[in-house]
Amino acid sequence: MSIFSAHPKIMIVDDTPANLNLLQEILQEEDYHIMAFPRGSMALAAAAKNPPDMILLDIRMPEMDGFEVCRRLKEIPSLKDVPVIFISALSDTQDKLKAFSTGGVDYVTKPFQPEEIHARIKTHLHLQKLLRESEKRQEVLIGELPDIVIRFDENARHLFTSKNIHELYGRSAKEYRGKSHRELLFPEDICDFWEDAVKTVFNTTKTLEMEKTFTGKGKPAIHNLRLIPEYNIYGKTQSVLAISRDITLWKIAEKTLLQAKEAAEAANLVKSEFLANMSHELRTPLNGILGVMNLLQGTNLEQDDAEILKLGINSAQRLTNLLTDIMDFSTLDAKRVRPSKESFDPLQVFKTLEGLFSLTAMEKKIQLEIQTDPATPSFLVGDGPRLRQILFHLMGNAFKFTKSGTIRLEVLHLSPLKNEKIHLLFILSDTGIGINQDLLEQIWEPFRQADGSSTRSYEGAGLGLALIRRLVLMLNGTLCMDSIPGKGTEIFMLLPFDRSH
Repeated sequence: MSIFSAHPKIMIVDDTPANLNLLQEILQEEDYHIMAFPRGSMALAAAAKNPPDMILLDIRMPEMDGFEVCRRLKEIPSLKDVPVIFISALSDTQDKLKAFSTGGVDYVTKPFQPEEIHARIKTHLHLQKLLRESEKRQEVLIGELPDIVIRFDENARHLFTSKNIHELYGRSAKEYRGKSHRELLFPEDICDFWEDAVKTVFNTTKTLEMEKTFTGKGKPAIHNLRLIPEYNIYGKTQSVLAISRDITLWKIAEKTLLQAKEAAEAANLVKSEFLANMSHELRTPLNGILGVMNLLQGTNLEQDDAEILKLGINSAQRLTNLLTDIMDFSTLDAKRVRPSKESFDPLQVFKTLEGLFSLTAMEKKIQLEIQTDPATPSFLVGDGPRLRQILFHLMGNAFKFTKSGTIRLEVLHLSPLKNEKIHLLFILSDTGIGINQDLLEQIWEPFRQADGSSTRSYEGAGLGLALIRRLVLMLNGTLCMDSIPGKGTEIFMLLPFDRSH
């Protein structure tokens, strides 16, 4: 279009010669290039060959009225954006509405006022110039994007295509202008895809997003495709903007990462199974060694020999406990354990713990307190053995790092809502060495300890707390810790249980 030329082309279409002559005289006062036609068919043919910058179109014409001429103009891609000003001797409101609905931008009535004609033409030429400049800037911006951008009309014809559209099918952007994929003789499946997608957006007026593999040029390319409805000033969908981004490399990377993740999980499973099998195999002879040494304790031994034997039994027992932790941890790591749902007596669990640790408390001269809420039910449904295991590890850790003072386990029954699970809150506090705040998170990780040096004062492989956390999570519980170095540690654990009927 020659909208930026020094002599804008104005086309006049009117079946009355006197009107044609009058309009030409009025427009000759400006430096316009004028084309005048008495019939709509002649104007359409001329406009298709030489698009004007503006059309003054009479409504009442015998062969083809102005509304029909305008409708046909808008069907021609090269003419659809040409502004049309309707002219008529009538000023009926319905005519004006119909003029705008068929694509007109303005309306003037006869008899003509030269000042009005000049003002309306200049206004719409200026608006058209601004529109073209805006479109040019938009094209420049779109040209810098890595995405392919396409604008479709309701019939899936290309109103706009960015230059990089050749990446899809190897065709230049100019080939698409004003044509559908079907008119460009694309394969049936491609035509159906674009027609269906555009139709869906027009019907639903909602953005459509999908992944599409394009195979028209070179190797198949996977694109993320978004089709967005564009609205006119009346809120009606007038076009669809398609934004297509090549995500082939991203999808390949995603697939590679997924394969690596699956391989790592498989390797982790093999590792866990190996640890479990080895721990089991080692425990068998170790139990035999412990049995023999326990039998030796019942014989008449010299005091020195008895002390040496006791050291051996303690070391073997520590190794047994470590293998037990490894077996439990590897089993949980392989996700082969499911919590049981059996009725058990929580008070009996606490009595068992008190019996297990009372002797240790006496030997270390530590005060042991286990206090239970009187409202704690006599029977609960859950994994009693796992609860016993968790508390055994937690209390064992407390005794391990406490040289003097008090170790206290408090069990609180939280009042449930109607038909809710029963929750028990366990608070274990000690007066041990404590842990630095910056280490509170890492000690829950496998093989991590507050003091990981080879010269640390306390034995252990760093599996205890990691095992505890996994067991608590398996039971749908929560766990947290607070500690002050040199003063002690508090552990809070909340576990849910079902009611026992």
